[in-house]
Amino acid sequence: MCGTAGSRGGQYRSGTPWMDLPEHFGSWKGAHNRLRKWAADGTWAKVFTALLTGNIHRL
Repeated sequence: MCGTAGSRGGQYRSGTPWMDLPEHFGSWKGAHNRLRKWAADGTWAKVFTALLTGNIHRL
């Protein structure tokens, strides 16, 4: 059982390493900083709340 869980752990890695982002996002450091800023200032909370409540026109 432990071997199965351990071997599956690697399969669930998601996302893209920051340095492998496409160029149209700008530098990876800039993209990372924007996402951190949006998390800190509540932007993501507003987006998710709007999506969950169907009020996406208010964004």
